[in-house]
Amino acid sequence: MLAVVVVVGGFVAIVATVRWLQGPTAPTSAATRVVPTPKAANTQQPVFWPTGRTQALALEMARQADQQNEAHRAKQAAAREQALVAQRQANQIAMARAAEAQAAADRREAAWNRYYKPSAPCQNPDNRATMDCINEHIRAKREFEKRWQAGEF
Repeated sequence: MLAVVVVVGGFVAIVATVRWLQGPTAPTSAATRVVPTPKAANTQQPVFWPTGRTQALALEMARQADQQNEAHRAKQAAAREQALVAQRQANQIAMARAAEAQAAADRREAAWNRYYKPSAPCQNPDNRATMDCINEHIRAKREFEKRWQAGEF
């Protein structure tokens, strides 16, 4: 029983709110009508609700604003997509350059390994740290660098 009373009371409140928002059934003028609201009653200022031609103009303005918002959102989406495409292209270029640099480094390392063969005493792990072996490696590296820059490899 209490639930029925609550449902009926809610329905009455909704109907009263809708009627209050609609205002009087006969407008005071063709363009607008004055609908007092609690705020307007306190400040003695009328609130104008659009009717007739004014309402149609308001709806048209709202439709145009929606179209402009949609166009703006479409432009933003296109700009985001363009930025993503540009970022992907930049990433691909960077990856290609990195791969090219790695390939060049690999070619250089392979050329060095073909070029430098330590002398028999320096091939022994115990002798590699001797001054003679270190100097031999440095001289060979300098000669390799000159020839690499000259494009001999």
